[in-house]
Amino acid sequence: MSDCAVFDAPVPYVPLDAERTGWLTAGDGAQLRYARFGARAPRGTLVLLTGRTEYIEKYADVIAAWGERGFTVYAFDWRNQGLSTRPLDDPHKHHLASVDTLVDDLDRLMARIDADADADPGRVPAPRLAFAHSMGGHVLLRWLAAGDRLGRLDGAILSAPMVDIRYGLPKGLVRAIVGVAGRLGLGARYAPGQGPADPQARRAPRAAAVLTHDTADLDAEAAFLDAHPAYALGGVTIGWLRAVLASTDRLMAPGGVSAIHLPVLGLLGAEERVVDNRAAERLIRRLADHRLVTMAGARHEIWRELPPVRARMWAAIDAFLSDRAL
Repeated sequence: MSDCAVFDAPVPYVPLDAERTGWLTAGDGAQLRYARFGARAPRGTLVLLTGRTEYIEKYADVIAAWGERGFTVYAFDWRNQGLSTRPLDDPHKHHLASVDTLVDDLDRLMARIDADADADPGRVPAPRLAFAHSMGGHVLLRWLAAGDRLGRLDGAILSAPMVDIRYGLPKGLVRAIVGVAGRLGLGARYAPGQGPADPQARRAPRAAAVLTHDTADLDAEAAFLDAHPAYALGGVTIGWLRAVLASTDRLMAPGGVSAIHLPVLGLLGAEERVVDNRAAERLIRRLADHRLVTMAGARHEIWRELPPVRARMWAAIDAFLSDRAL
């Protein structure tokens, strides 16, 4: 089991009904903010893994919905997101040298959950599931693909998993640009077309074109970031892009996910414009025990779409849990 040291310092924000908050210390000393949310009579435990740029507070409705289903929920801010450690002097740059680092960070959270389950199994019971969105789904797949971690989860729900990105350029050209820039020592620079956080980019109608039809929710998120600018995150660096390209290759390689045998529900938006649905479909269909649902009327953030779409998403999740006795 990995070290799950907790950093003894106040945890800011999390204006939700968390029963515990804390900091996990990563192997390189990075501090990862986490929170645990209880259910009245827990019947399971849910690991919530957010997408790129996101943070715990954004998932208040998802946390509440899982709590209503009887699940204790753990959530954390990935490094370089939310209030966790940001490695560069410019906190708006989303930088990464290797996705392996995020896989190790997830292992820290899982070790924290393991320790809590040993100490208080009534509050952290089985079954243990994961709900992972976008980049969170990518890291979860990498974590599971190692094989030796499978017994620590009983099922997974992947929301718009980032198996590959819609680059807007031929992928071969992207690889060439990233490769040359990396060799020139430019890994910490913004990738082409990326830049600092743009407050307007999180507001309707710009964000509505790619994220969700729920413009009221988008405007609420923009207001939150206006009030708490420390959460804001800009575009990715060349290093981040290089790391994700290499990680995608590992997942898509023959045998890359052959070790994953737990039940997996894949949820894709029919109007997806951020990640590559075709790559996600190909990978999910390779899993030993999977169900794939494409949600009509949904863009990238399925879990915060308009109420009718959200209701269909939760119905699909409930049916999956029932069918797999989870």
